[in-house]
Amino acid sequence: MYTLSEHLSNLNNSIQNASSTNLKMNAVIIGSKCCKECDKINELKIPFEEVLENPILPYNKCTRKPFCICCYGFECLSDENGVLINKEYNSSGAGIFGLKEIVVMRQVKK
Repeated sequence: MYTLSEHLSNLNNSIQNASSTNLKMNAVIIGSKCCKECDKINELKIPFEEVLENPILPYNKCTRKPFCICCYGFECLSDENGVLINKEYNSSGAGIFGLKEIVVMRQVKK
């Protein structure tokens, strides 16, 4: 059985893995089918830096028993030309990546 401890570990690992990239990104809450309260924040986009400072998950308003099963997805940010934005993005619009790509991180149930 999947435990709260395992879920918290997976949340922490997903944040740590996402923090290793040089790309600017948003965290996206994946909260559908957890509970009605979590449905309200499903697909909510949060700047990644805010998640590092104040993680929203597990959601404190969740009514699911035994615990909240929401998780984070991550989306890379791109400029108006579709160029992925590096954390060290400069005003000339030059990021380090020229291809559009999506970083997908998901929890894998053991």
